[in-house]
Amino acid sequence: MKFHRIASAVSLCCALLVSGTVLAQDAGDTLMSDAGLFYRMHLPAQGSGGAPVVFLLHGMGSNELDLMSLDSAFPDKYAVVSVRAPYELQPGSYEWYQSKVVDGTMDGDTAQLDGSAQSINQLVADLLRRYGFDRTRVYLVGFSQGAVMTYEVGLVHPGTYRGIGVMSGDLYGSLEPKLHPSMPLMKMKVFISHGDADQRIPVQLAEQSYGKLLRLGVRRTEFHVYPGMGHEINSAALDDLAHWLKFDTPDAD
Repeated sequence: MKFHRIASAVSLCCALLVSGTVLAQDAGDTLMSDAGLFYRMHLPAQGSGGAPVVFLLHGMGSNELDLMSLDSAFPDKYAVVSVRAPYELQPGSYEWYQSKVVDGTMDGDTAQLDGSAQSINQLVADLLRRYGFDRTRVYLVGFSQGAVMTYEVGLVHPGTYRGIGVMSGDLYGSLEPKLHPSMPLMKMKVFISHGDADQRIPVQLAEQSYGKLLRLGVRRTEFHVYPGMGHEINSAALDDLAHWLKFDTPDAD
């Protein structure tokens, strides 16, 4: 079986910083900056107007090029925006927040979690306005730390996002006080993928997160556990995610 492993870091080509505009070229893609975040974007052949859009959030120690490599697996009609985390660990390596343990449980620096979440939500708002994407089909998909961020953003602003894809992630305890059952949350769709051999974020945490979603009334959730999969995205998980995106249409509600 072919595996799509999420690298700890991906080297970037050298770039000359030009504030707020084009920063670099890589394989025909343009590195751009808005709302304090760098990102790369693929637009569908028919253009951005009315296109569904998925925003990709990478894991700790990686960058926006990593998940962008999965772009070809998504339905052709989707616009894809891959976002770089704001905190640099070393050249080409970034994180959304610093991890920490709270009461024996993994969590994150709350100021950094909140700051990254606000920047992501602002970037989404800016690009929706600029490119005319379909506002009824906006998705966040993340891996590891990026998956944590899909919870941090999507569950706090459920009216903006039709669905979130949580790949090897966790719903942190620090987020729970901000969440309350609501009609927008009940309508949100969630895709969860996790490996039963994940040693970084044990599958039991994904199961607990799923239970938290149910208690919030988020019942339109697909929860997939993949035997033998570690902290990664394998071909089965990627295929299931692509299927979820392809067949999630407003007329299917």
